[in-house]
Amino acid sequence: MPSFLFMKEKPVETTLYAELIRRGLPADYAKRTAEELDDHRVDLLANLRAAGAANPEAVADERLGKTRVLAKRIARDYHRRSWFGRWPLVSFVVLPPLVLATAWTGVVLVLFGVGKIWTWSGGAPGEIWSPVEYTRLSWGLALGVFSFLVPAVVAWFYGRVVLQTTQSRMLVLTACLGIGLLNSLPRHSYRIDPAKPELAMNLISVPFCDPMDAASLRQLASPVAASQLLTPVLIGVILVWRDNSRRRTSLLAISDGSEPARVAA
Repeated sequence: MPSFLFMKEKPVETTLYAELIRRGLPADYAKRTAEELDDHRVDLLANLRAAGAANPEAVADERLGKTRVLAKRIARDYHRRSWFGRWPLVSFVVLPPLVLATAWTGVVLVLFGVGKIWTWSGGAPGEIWSPVEYTRLSWGLALGVFSFLVPAVVAWFYGRVVLQTTQSRMLVLTACLGIGLLNSLPRHSYRIDPAKPELAMNLISVPFCDPMDAASLRQLASPVAASQLLTPVLIGVILVWRDNSRRRTSLLAISDGSEPARVAA
């Protein structure tokens, strides 16, 4: 008897299970859904045969609908269970830069609090580093945390949310690109006057806010800016590649007639 789960009489790519995997549903959910529809189809065939229907299998297939159409409806209902899935454009085009800005603010508050606690406990940077060393160290820390670590974490989080709530892997790259565009704007630098090293300071500038400054605008095409832009995008590419690998693994398991490997997205 043909089966939605492992339909040996038909090419494996026509099964409902395979279609659900292709549309981004988790392997265990797709398998469970296909098994439930298998049971429903068996009951439907039994009722049709008991009623004396001619060609009951054709009638059952007509009632259940085409596999691709059924898979599309199941995937749409699955993805729309969450707010992200119901409003994908707002969730993955508008919100990602705002989430990055919020994450930056949170990190600033945490670092400010740590600095205050350190000061209240009697510590001082000057006791460990010179003003110039402290300025360079804090510049490197700010560049690494704000321009690379925080955007990478936000991009990873958003990429996983996209893969779990929508069937569009293109939205992964869209969300990561929005994060990268915002991340490419801030510039971290420091100023040290050899005559007055105690006045060394870190600077943060946003070239986009000064469109008349040609020197600032040229910074948008600098290697650092390109790295800040591409870091979140690279995270998105990695997530899409891992998702493709997961789907291929599940589809190969179906073609072998074995249980699908449960691979994390």
